[in-house]
Amino acid sequence: MIYLNIAFSLLLVVLVIYSAYLIYVRKDRILVRGYDDFLTIMLLLFLAMITFPITTSDSVITAFRNVMIYISLFSSFAIKRGVGAKGVYKVFFIVPWNQITSIYVESYSNNRVALKFVTKRGNWKLLFNFINVKKAIDICSSNVSDIKIHDRLIGKIK
Repeated sequence: MIYLNIAFSLLLVVLVIYSAYLIYVRKDRILVRGYDDFLTIMLLLFLAMITFPITTSDSVITAFRNVMIYISLFSSFAIKRGVGAKGVYKVFFIVPWNQITSIYVESYSNNRVALKFVTKRGNWKLLFNFINVKKAIDICSSNVSDIKIHDRLIGKIK
């Protein structure tokens, strides 16, 4: 079991280094910054805190593994998501423009709009502020022809 904890801890160190690389590289590649759903992120963090608690009764390697899980989660929150020239940038991957078949623009909250990118493999959603959504839709329309905007948002997006 100790070897499994050591291997998992080393994998998490590599994940943190890769997250730092993505934080550095993506700052120039994303044209319009988007956000992921807050509830999903907090549920994931809550699940990690319940599953991997930091206690003083654990061994050193188990405590190190749990701390590395938290560091990898928090470092993934710093990775920018959004729309760029290559496609839609999610946390650890890019959805290329040639895979996106259609885009749905929906209302999410009072000041946010959800863009749902539909591919053959599934749907990917990013949230944008009302200030940035027009620019994001312009970039998307230059790459994808099928964009559907919800009726309530047509007058609000300028």
